[in-house]
Amino acid sequence: MWETEVAIRHRGCPISDVSIDHPEVRFENVRRVASGDGRAKRLLRFEGERAAVESFVEDFRDHPSADSLERADEERGWPGVAHYVSEIDFAEGNPPIRRLVEQAGCFRHPTVVVRSGIEHWTIYTGNKDEVREFVDSVERFDNDVNVLRSVHVEALTDGEAVRHGPFRSSLTDRQAQTFRAALSIGYYDGHSQVTMEDIAAHLGVHRSTAGEHLKRAEDALLSEVGSRLFPGVEAGHRPMKH
Repeated sequence: MWETEVAIRHRGCPISDVSIDHPEVRFENVRRVASGDGRAKRLLRFEGERAAVESFVEDFRDHPSADSLERADEERGWPGVAHYVSEIDFAEGNPPIRRLVEQAGCFRHPTVVVRSGIEHWTIYTGNKDEVREFVDSVERFDNDVNVLRSVHVEALTDGEAVRHGPFRSSLTDRQAQTFRAALSIGYYDGHSQVTMEDIAAHLGVHRSTAGEHLKRAEDALLSEVGSRLFPGVEAGHRPMKH
């Protein structure tokens, strides 16, 4: 089984288009449910300051492809997170990415994390050629695609095995590379004597560069973990990607 993470700028999709102007809002396309009339509703999760989320919602509703967007949870103060249900009417010649995943014969992680216009998808397939077929089909509709990672995994035993996608999408390529290097050479092992200089040498970069990327990666991952362990805690400032 191949696991592939791709970053997509989906032009014409309100989720991708609107989030470009709202980088301070973290956004997840959590679930999709088909209705009897051939249409579908999406459960969307917004995370950020109240004013920023409300501005995002207003712009989303103004997008020509957005049919509706309604609050799904009760408004009790502002816990930093809000859920909405939306309907999107994709224009002819601009199919939803989900359809292209299925047409390529791939499976997908149900949650798609979006930030600054970029949709982070995790897809699975037994044939790596299907990944190329999927990427080509997305590009064919004038969208930008960046394959972040494609690895062979032994098995997917249950739903928990694919829940790490949103965590990886919180990191830039360099942050992920630095964190992976630190992990691989034992930086986080108990009583480890691995230093930042060792990580920098492993990557072939300056110590300060390695330190900056690792600190940002740690901040992003801890923030992601914290938001899931304590969803009612007010969302604070999240480190920006560089």
